[in-house]
Amino acid sequence: MLLIQQGFNVQVTGERGSTLLHYMANCGYAALFAVLIELNLEVNRQNDDGRTPLYFATNQRKHHFMKLLLRAGANPNLFPCQDNYGRTPILLAVWGNQNARQVVKRLLNAGMDLESVRDPNGRTPLMAAICSGSTQVFMMMFNKISVVDERDYEGRTALFIATQIGNLQIVHLLLRLLHKSRALNLPDKQGCTLLLLAVQHGWVSIVALTLQRSDINVNTKHSESCSPLTWAVTNHTSTVTSLLLEHGAKIEEHIDILYPRVLFYAPLCGHELVVNILLERGANIENTDIEGRTPLAGAARNGHAEVVLRLLEKGACPEPEDRRGKTSLLLAAMKGYSNTIAVLLPYGVNVNKVDSYHRTALSLAAERGSTALIRLLLRQPGNEVDHPDATGRTPLVWVVRAGNVQAVQL
Repeated sequence: MLLIQQGFNVQVTGERGSTLLHYMANCGYAALFAVLIELNLEVNRQNDDGRTPLYFATNQRKHHFMKLLLRAGANPNLFPCQDNYGRTPILLAVWGNQNARQVVKRLLNAGMDLESVRDPNGRTPLMAAICSGSTQVFMMMFNKISVVDERDYEGRTALFIATQIGNLQIVHLLLRLLHKSRALNLPDKQGCTLLLLAVQHGWVSIVALTLQRSDINVNTKHSESCSPLTWAVTNHTSTVTSLLLEHGAKIEEHIDILYPRVLFYAPLCGHELVVNILLERGANIENTDIEGRTPLAGAARNGHAEVVLRLLEKGACPEPEDRRGKTSLLLAAMKGYSNTIAVLLPYGVNVNKVDSYHRTALSLAAERGSTALIRLLLRQPGNEVDHPDATGRTPLVWVVRAGNVQAVQL
């Protein structure tokens, strides 16, 4: 204070072009800062990094300093006015602290421009508010803007971001504002649509809300050709699966190159409830994938005995062959799934059926050294216990190689 009274040059600049007002806004005392403001210093002076005193006051959460600067004519819309992370005063306020609502309110009242500000990822302040989880801050901004379907550099809108974090309230508001918007079905740069995103995260309420829109395409696919129904089945979400089917999702739509029908996913994942839903909707029980395997074969290979039983009860062929000559019994034997094989046996499967290497189920079980499975297969009438495979090895040879003493005694 004495230096100022003695005529000290308060306009002096220091490191990187910062003035006293910059320094005080960053780490100063309120009384001294107020004096500097009274001296009519340049409140909009930008240092070499483009930052103003208002930027520093916002960053340090100095609400009183912000109030003084804005009263003195500080411009919240100066550009560039950002840190090394691309954060402007409004973005700092949104991300900064528990008092974000007060800071944002002060900046908005000062005429802060919300629609031209972007962070390095192309996100608007509205998007940042959603990411920060502050619904109150979002509402303050929501009432000040006219455009809500802008996209960031990843092709995501504010609605995308709200869906991703599962904020039902914000999703509801944005959907109401976007009347018959073509953007609702447009994918982001990862090929993901709004509905796909909601299904992937398992947000049942958001999926239901989104499907209420008549302009949502329920069969729009991901860039990898995955549909929302595929994701729902894969994620074991029976409620979402039912919702999608009720709104026109196509079961027999080609899904991807590995599993061309959605019924494959449920048996592979072992979700009996989802399997039931799909079967009730008329899913083709005998379609094959790229390996020539049916849903029953997929369920057997993964050891889902309950699903295997359900498919058999629905009339699935008990021993279809894939391209390598493996039946459901052989696929289950390869993995040692005795429970699954116990389900298959009463349906008349041939225990002596061989694959392209002339391996029987007993031979495969012997290689795994599964005593329980070997015992189960040996109980079956007509089992050829000495059947050699393509290399001349019998089940006994495989048991010895596996070092299974108990099985040898059987």
